[in-house]
Amino acid sequence: MDKTRILIIAANPWDTKRLGSDEEYREICTVWEKGVDENKFEIKQIPAACSDDLLDKLQSFKPNIVHFSGHGEVDNLLFTDDAENSHRINQAVLAELFSMCSKHVHCVLLTACNSEQIA
Repeated sequence: MDKTRILIIAANPWDTKRLGSDEEYREICTVWEKGVDENKFEIKQIPAACSDDLLDKLQSFKPNIVHFSGHGEVDNLLFTDDAENSHRINQAVLAELFSMCSKHVHCVLLTACNSEQIA
């Protein structure tokens, strides 16, 4: 049986309000260590994620579940650019990207303000 692959992407650019994404990841790992069967799941985290990281890991890791933790706007998620500032990825681009990966991505969780429209 194949493992369920979970990708946790955190983005908190320097020009935005600080978030507790490190703490969120720590809490996930704490629960994880208390009883998740490691033979059934594989988890990867990308802190300070840029848009290229998202594309790369969607193609190489082929996650079944993607959890984004970061800032959001009505039509955008904020990733980190090369200068560690905000880089906006709009809803249409995200929808196309996840649509292209629909054979393996079954669930996307958005932990970001204003992400209801994107979801």
